[in-house]
Amino acid sequence: MMCLQADDEIAAASVMENLRLNTLEAQNVKIELVC
Repeated sequence: MMCLQADDEIAAASVMENLRLNTLEAQNVKIELVC
C-alpha cells in the first residue's frame, strides 16, 4: 500500500508539474504574440 500511495503522489506531482510547464509555455507564446 505504501508503494502505491507513493506512486500516486509522484504521479500527481508530475501531473501538476506538467500543468505548470504547459501554463508557462502558454504564457511564453502569448508574450511572443504580443511582441
